[in-house]
Amino acid sequence: MRIVRPSGVWNSRAPLHNFFSEAAQLQHQYGLLTCAVTRTRYEASHQLAGDTANSKSFMRARVAGAIASKAWNSYRDSWRRLNGRYEDHPSIPEVERDLATMLFAIREATVVRYSALYESYVQSWALNMLLAAQERGRHLSAAQAVLAEHFSPVGKQYVVTPTEPKIMKAFPEVATDLKALPHISTDPRSGEPVEVPPKPELNALRTIAFWRDFRNHIVHRGSRDSPGFCRTHSEFFDMLRVPFGAALRKLEPGKKFQLPDQLYYAIATTHNKAAIFLNGKLVEASGEMRGRIYHPSTGIPEPTRFDPKIRVGYMLVPGDHAESLAFVEQFIEVPERNEDAQEDS
Repeated sequence: MRIVRPSGVWNSRAPLHNFFSEAAQLQHQYGLLTCAVTRTRYEASHQLAGDTANSKSFMRARVAGAIASKAWNSYRDSWRRLNGRYEDHPSIPEVERDLATMLFAIREATVVRYSALYESYVQSWALNMLLAAQERGRHLSAAQAVLAEHFSPVGKQYVVTPTEPKIMKAFPEVATDLKALPHISTDPRSGEPVEVPPKPELNALRTIAFWRDFRNHIVHRGSRDSPGFCRTHSEFFDMLRVPFGAALRKLEPGKKFQLPDQLYYAIATTHNKAAIFLNGKLVEASGEMRGRIYHPSTGIPEPTRFDPKIRVGYMLVPGDHAESLAFVEQFIEVPERNEDAQEDS
């Protein structure tokens, strides 16, 4: 059975490298934006004058260029509508309070993107796992054959790319192992390493499922908890929120979900741990031919840390699964394998 990659799935035989690259970009953006807003809040809270006349000057909207000036006018106009004070200007203390809510918006968007990034990784990982099975002479299970067909764009007007939950159903042994992987690396209260889930439900697979549902809920339902979301996740969330204490309240229908800063780092940890774990499964299943940066024949050791200068290999190159490669070669020129490193698409 041939394995065909649809448009939109990473063309990579080492998708963990792609994941680390995108995750670093998210961390880069989140860190700097959070720092910028936090610093501005600090300066606003230490201003001696809190009168309305100084708020625009404080934000330096007049001298920061046309974009900043337009943005200030947009903020001011929305502030007037929200407060019903159509002739007033926001004061510096009010600007400071609004900046605090902006941190939530930044964090919420980053969480949504992190969950989406992990799903993109799992899609590329799955295609590599299917190819590894074919290349190692193993028959695909019935569920894996169906998965390969769902991925394939051949003869279809459009492809609905399989989601992470559907992919995990095709690899039940891997899903079971993810249930044994703790969702955190270090106990936030004791500082001790965590080797097993503190409770059976607090595992990587269940935690990732929660954040995936949270992502979909935000995208399709807005920022307030719905009754259905609360029914599905309240019991689990009560366990997840224990280390955060009062900073993370219970799920309640109609209320906004809280996202304290430390929760972002916990979310990143869970997804990173799972991505690394899945890559180990890929390296093992492929006999080290996939999931690695360098081909085993080179003798070059794998990098011990992410290196942005490295370009990883294509999902299919000469020597890989013949039937899948032959189909791809009808449409694109497949490069010869570079034993040191290969250019990504």
